[in-house]
Amino acid sequence: EAVSLSLLVPDQNVERYESLNCDVIIEDEFGNETNNSWILWAEGDGLTTTSYDIVTFWDEGTYNIYAEVEGTALSDSYGPIYVDSSGPNLEIYTPPRGEWTEAASTEVTGNVTEEYSLLSNISVNGSNVTPTSSGDFIASVSHNLGITLVETIAEDSDGNDTTDTRAI
Repeated sequence: EAVSLSLLVPDQNVERYESLNCDVIIEDEFGNETNNSWILWAEGDGLTTTSYDIVTFWDEGTYNIYAEVEGTALSDSYGPIYVDSSGPNLEIYTPPRGEWTEAASTEVTGNVTEEYSLLSNISVNGSNVTPTSSGDFIASVSHNLGITLVETIAEDSDGNDTTDTRAI
């Protein structure tokens, strides 16, 4: 008779549309593997599918994987698993694209948020900017004679980035 269930999930970074091949090990009181039937599933922010011992993540989000021996109270879980395939949400408020000015500098204002990992860096024209706790930020950019390009890059701890480039 089964007395223990172990759910083994590979410790790896999972991206959207990728799968994890899990191991479900059920043992009797002597440590021998049994042939009990089990079920495996995932719950979280988005759509997942499970095919025997493979869980596929179709959406970004936070998930937990569960296994249970059918007809018993034996269960195990693993998580949270963060599926993060896109960069932070980056919104630039000012300056508008194609702004015309004769000023020597412009303030770049905006907001950055990261839903599934941590914000690791935000820069405006290569200079690091520190956002407030709500994600708002301000940076000053000096103008050159003619067109000035303003490039804002936000990066998350999962290695994803979002870029906004505009001309003044």
